[in-house]
Amino acid sequence: MKVERLKGYKLKNPEIRFWNYVNKSSKEECWIWKGNKMGGPNPYGRIYVNGDRLSAHRYSYMINIGSIDKGKIICHYCDTPLCVNPSHLFMGTHKDNSRDMVSKGRMVLGRAKLTPKKVEEIKHSNEATKILALKYNVHPDTIRCVKYGRTWTKTYQSKRHV
Repeated sequence: MKVERLKGYKLKNPEIRFWNYVNKSSKEECWIWKGNKMGGPNPYGRIYVNGDRLSAHRYSYMINIGSIDKGKIICHYCDTPLCVNPSHLFMGTHKDNSRDMVSKGRMVLGRAKLTPKKVEEIKHSNEATKILALKYNVHPDTIRCVKYGRTWTKTYQSKRHV
C-alpha cells in the first residue's frame, strides 16, 4: 500500500525509525516492537518504509539478514508476533509456518483433535486403547490407526536453530 503523506509523519531514515520502536534486550530474548501494530488479539508490528507498509518483523529480517524471496514469508521461531529479533526469524512458506505451528501444538491440521505431541505419546504408550481414547477425547479406532501407522505417519519437528 503506497502512502503519499501521513499526518504528523516526520521523514527520517526508516532504519533509524525502526530501531526507535524496538525494545532490544539480549540476543536470546525477544525484541518487542513498540510502534504501530496491525491485526487482532495477536498483532504484528507495522512500519512505513518509503511509502510502503511493511510488517516490522519482515523489515527486521530485511535490514539484518537480507532480501526475502518472492512468495516467501518470515516466520517466528519464538511464536511472538511482536518480536523483531532477527535470530528468532526464518524465511519459509505458508506450509513451513503451518508445520512449525503444528509441531509446537499451536495448531491442528483440519479438524484433527490430536497434535504431533499427543500422537507421539500415543505411539509410545502401553495404556489400553479405550483408556487412551478417553484421555485424548477420540474414538478408539483413531487410537488404533495411530498405533498401527495408518494415520499420522509423519509428525513434524520444529526447525528451531536459535
